[in-house]
Amino acid sequence: MGGSPLLLVLAPRAGDGPSVRGLVLGGLPVLRRIALAARRAGFGRVLVSPRPGDEALLAGTPALPLSAGNAPGPGRRRVVVLADCVVPQPAWLRSLVSMPVEPEHL
Repeated sequence: MGGSPLLLVLAPRAGDGPSVRGLVLGGLPVLRRIALAARRAGFGRVLVSPRPGDEALLAGTPALPLSAGNAPGPGRRRVVVLADCVVPQPAWLRSLVSMPVEPEHL
């Protein structure tokens, strides 16, 4: 595969209820926990669908807001999509990065 793995963190649609990304679990907000787990798992980039207040949650992490300016360049790469309400463990994110996938398959 070409570029570094990308974790795409998506929020529910507006109106689907409150987001839990700011909920503190074990001393860290969920969104910050996601970004830090992704870094430990080997993701080269973490892009987050933006919501108000995310800047404070993501300060000091490699995560960036999903925008045209932060879009990955062309080329093949592993893309993992994660809902912002999932609390991942670095070990299973790492397994998703290293899992064999044939080109042109989802």
